Amino acid sequence: MSISLRYEDPETFRLICKLCRKYHAYPGEDEDSKNFFYNLLSEYKGPLDRKSLTTYLDAEMAKAFIAYKKRPRWIQSGDWPFHNGKPMIFVGQIDIPGEVGGFHDDTSFYLFRPQGPFSDDECVVIVQQY
Repeated sequence: MSISLRYEDPETFRLICKLCRKYHAYPGEDEDSKNFFYNLLSEYKGPLDRKSLTTYLDAEMAKAFIAYKKRPRWIQSGDWPFHNGKPMIFVGQIDIPGEVGGFHDDTSFYLFRPQGPFSDDECVVIVQQY
């Protein structure tokens, strides 16, 4: 059965969402995210069947969602950030127990940096609490 390479196609979008779960990335939330997935689909040259497209997308996403050591352990819904149409690189996570540092709940800080050369102000810190 043939599958569409259109991002807006419901079946294609569901496939992308399913593959994104392991990275906690959600396509369509911002322009950089949309552009990343549009580009992945536009670069695909294989057969138009679900299995082939799934294999391609999974391999490309594994290369694009980079973590220096471990992937983030989100304490709420994940929100992998994008910059200039690419997933940012996960640098690390700092976990602070609620009873330390004046926080009322357990808190995690997630640090991301852009791929390629970057300036300090382009880094992103996401803060989540239980």
